[in-house]
Amino acid sequence: MTSIHIQGLRLARAFTAAQKCVAILGAVALLLSASTAMAALTGTISGVVKDTTGQPLPGVSVTVTGTVLQGSRTAMTNAKGAFLFTNMPPGAGYFVTFAVSGFQKVERTNQSVSLDRDTQVNATMQLATVATEVVVTGETPVVDTTQTNTAQNFDDKYLRKLTIGSGGRNYLTVAQQAPGVVGTGNSSIMGGNSQQNSFLIDGINNTDPITHTFGTNLNFDAIQEVSVQTSSFQAEFGRATGGVLNVVTKSGGNEFHGSFDFRYTSNKFSETGDYFDPDIAVSKSQPWGVTLGGPILKDGLWFFVNTYRSDSSATPFTTSTAILAQNPSPTQRTFQGWDSGAKLTFRLSDRLNGFFNFIDSRADIAGADNSVLYRPETSRTQEQPGQIYTLKLSGVFTPTWFGEMQGGRSRTEVNSGPTSGDIATTQWINTGGSNVRYDNASNYQTSVRIRDQVGASSTYYLSGGIGTHEFKAGLDYEKTSAVGVNFTTGTPSDPTFCPTGLTCGATINFNGFDTAGNRRPTTQSVVERLGELERTGNGLAGYIQDRWRPTARLTFNIGLRYDQNEYFNNLGNKVLDYNKFQPRLAGAWDLFGNGKNIVRASYGTFYEDAGLTLARLFYEGSASAISRTYTWNTAQQKWLFTRQTGGVVGAPTQTDGEIKPTYSEQVNLGFEREVIRNGSFSATYVYKKSHDIFEDTCITQAECEDYWLSNQPGRDLGFKDVLTNDYYAYILQFEYRYSRGLVNANYTYSKSRGSIDSSSGQFAGGDFDHFPENFVNRYGYLGDDARNRFKIFGSYRIPWVETDLGVNYSYRSGAPYTVTYTDPGGWGTVFAEPRGESRTPVLHVFDVQLEKTFNIAIGKSTLGLSIIGSVFNILNSEQPTGFNAVTNAPPAAPPASLRTATTYQRPRNYQIGFRVEF
Repeated sequence: MTSIHIQGLRLARAFTAAQKCVAILGAVALLLSASTAMAALTGTISGVVKDTTGQPLPGVSVTVTGTVLQGSRTAMTNAKGAFLFTNMPPGAGYFVTFAVSGFQKVERTNQSVSLDRDTQVNATMQLATVATEVVVTGETPVVDTTQTNTAQNFDDKYLRKLTIGSGGRNYLTVAQQAPGVVGTGNSSIMGGNSQQNSFLIDGINNTDPITHTFGTNLNFDAIQEVSVQTSSFQAEFGRATGGVLNVVTKSGGNEFHGSFDFRYTSNKFSETGDYFDPDIAVSKSQPWGVTLGGPILKDGLWFFVNTYRSDSSATPFTTSTAILAQNPSPTQRTFQGWDSGAKLTFRLSDRLNGFFNFIDSRADIAGADNSVLYRPETSRTQEQPGQIYTLKLSGVFTPTWFGEMQGGRSRTEVNSGPTSGDIATTQWINTGGSNVRYDNASNYQTSVRIRDQVGASSTYYLSGGIGTHEFKAGLDYEKTSAVGVNFTTGTPSDPTFCPTGLTCGATINFNGFDTAGNRRPTTQSVVERLGELERTGNGLAGYIQDRWRPTARLTFNIGLRYDQNEYFNNLGNKVLDYNKFQPRLAGAWDLFGNGKNIVRASYGTFYEDAGLTLARLFYEGSASAISRTYTWNTAQQKWLFTRQTGGVVGAPTQTDGEIKPTYSEQVNLGFEREVIRNGSFSATYVYKKSHDIFEDTCITQAECEDYWLSNQPGRDLGFKDVLTNDYYAYILQFEYRYSRGLVNANYTYSKSRGSIDSSSGQFAGGDFDHFPENFVNRYGYLGDDARNRFKIFGSYRIPWVETDLGVNYSYRSGAPYTVTYTDPGGWGTVFAEPRGESRTPVLHVFDVQLEKTFNIAIGKSTLGLSIIGSVFNILNSEQPTGFNAVTNAPPAAPPASLRTATTYQRPRNYQIGFRVEF
């Protein structure tokens, strides 16, 4: 994003009284018309100019130019010699020039601006004895003295050099390099589960409205910078108790620039292992991408276009004899996708600029389950088209007052069903044989998910008195909707199990085969199919915050955020109305005033808006699907009715009083020190505790005829606060940038404990439905718990051969998993042991990459041609990564396959590629 900065005091004088009135009215209109979170898309440049005696120099003209900046920005230092440039697009290659009569001109080169960070550029000016200029090659400070949250910024250099292979070229994968981030894809961030994060692309909320996970993807080479905020973010960021991932896309420039990137690998590039046979696990991946950016009008209108083709296939593989006996030829998963985009960055005047961005992402996935547990006839195909539209404007009202306005839409679809097109055949699941699926895919769904957004913010800078203030206030509004169908395929074994006039789906569990090879049925679930239904929601948020610097060594971030969310069911009736005030207070102290030793502390509350899955619990009329459970009686050789759940819900009695929204308290304490030139070390403590978690549960545990949403499941039985979640971590981190590369190393010791996790289907899952089956052993270690995690990511340009070496290494102590069984009475999943009692082995991941670049001069331009070779799992280890954790219901003996490994690390494998840049 680009924005207008102050053109010195002369701009202020140019404002007439009428113009000031218009500016004030415009600012008010911006704030009052706000109707998504105005996430920061820029950083700032600030500093102090002094003479050689240490006295501040007022009236110095400070000018900033750069390759990512349209035009130039100029400001004058104040009486204290201080200056500030706001809304600076993130990127490298900034030039800062200092000029005043009687002093030598000073230029600071090669400055970098990071997303939502302050870059300090100070200058000392000497008296001019001769006409001369002092040019200083810049080094961006490694410690931000104003930062108060825990966050990791990945700029374009980091994204280019520290991502290995095509698998690393994804912003979700990059986020995993930050301390406290666990898992792949939709990660768990410092104790938050995969449904508690917020995903922003150019300020537009790209979080899926239903699942509250990430939405649309984009071309990796279109990304300028990624910010991963892991805790204690400022009031302008919200709707998350885990983390906030903020992605800023690239813009064009005054010079044409572009890239072409191609990677290739296949099963022939893999070594044979004890648990992996590349001749059986056939795979191929050949993604490529193109970008092009440049000027339409110099300093007035830039363009940036891009496209990325993802084309891969893989056959799931296992050495489990129990699974292979049932599924010797698992279905190959094929992924074909296009991620494309077009961005226009414009400068309408010295006071108004902005951008329009369009992102289109499409994917067709055959064999979508990608698991050895699905026989070929159960194959499922999924289509995922999505788009993001963004328009942002930034304008200046006075030299110390500017505003922003933004609107956009995020739209995704999910269309999924049996590859065969057959929705009548019933799926059978062998619960006595590692849960291998037979006969058909069990689900069919189509959905359109839309998030419309508009928002505005205004920032005012005040100096004098006790320090300086950066006041920022904003409002944002968004409307979410989800329209679609979602039902169980199949046909009940007995037509009378489905009411006359209705259509029902079914799944049947069986416990292995008898001596004659016949399946031994155990339970059958019959679910009524619903027609197309819609659920919607509204979200309104407002915030005010102040970055107050009473002295140059002390920074306070003080903020208050308010969120309100309304949820509407299939009939358009409001079923829930949540609201929450969230105070936030943080501080940073420059211990010795040299910008090299910073102490940080913060406290705040953070609200989590639930996905529209929540509204599904309150369907009316056809409402939530009625599900009937039948149990096979071996003696009578017939199915016997066990219980019924679901039905008409949504009446006022279906909420357990006033449901309080989930929020978390977060505390941070940290210290960061510049230990060597361009290198810093930090130590941080993070604590998070969730409050007012809610879950669907039986109204009366004894009968369990109806369900309600409650903050206190089991209260009729005397239980209190069974829903809980807490996390703490100690984090050590070292970051170092040097002329030949960079290093990021971090170690995290943490504990994540609780009684509910997103993996079990929060809000609508089986946790705490019925006592005692769904209450036993629920508290323990959550899926993101691992006592020790160590990550190191680095790049180094090897002398003489001038070849870049990239290294990605991570160590993880055993991850938790829980042994469960299916309740014979139809009450779903029962924990056979405390949550997270079992652990996987230690896991090492060690990947390296070599890249040799040949620079070819073409006229006045340089073309870079790179040859790339990547090696994954260079240690060639094959540690188990997944285990069969399903046992038989007592008193039956556990199956022989219990706790046996189902998946392993892939042995050492390779990828080749080439890249062209100009």
